[in-house]
Amino acid sequence: MSIKNSRHGTSDKTCFESPRISVVTPSLNSESFIAEAIDSVLEQHYENFEHIVVDGKSEDRTALILEGYPHLKVISERDKNLYQALNRGIRAVTGDIVYWLNSDDLVPSGVFRRVGKFFLENPRRADVEYMIIHHQCY
Repeated sequence: MSIKNSRHGTSDKTCFESPRISVVTPSLNSESFIAEAIDSVLEQHYENFEHIVVDGKSEDRTALILEGYPHLKVISERDKNLYQALNRGIRAVTGDIVYWLNSDDLVPSGVFRRVGKFFLENPRRADVEYMIIHHQCY
């Protein structure tokens, strides 16, 4: 995770708004597990988020599964590797925080609220604190 617009920089949000979390999920032929990854984001019950899935033109049923989630922003383009897909997704984010979620991973319960709270309470330290937050969330 990283902060895109810090509270001390260009953000115009009040200090009581939850920061927007942009989830970026690179995907290729992920039909067996992508629904669980997406559901783990929705189960956060965190309102201020977006979820961008960058699919490398999967040849399985991944695209069909993604259609079942109207909240997703799907970028479907062939890519050279995971990192090219991830960079495409990061360029599309509109949030304050970027959360990289692989298509075969899950977001543990309550992570978005804890991360959002931390970023609100520590706007100048948020860039360097990811590892501490990440490990405390499990």
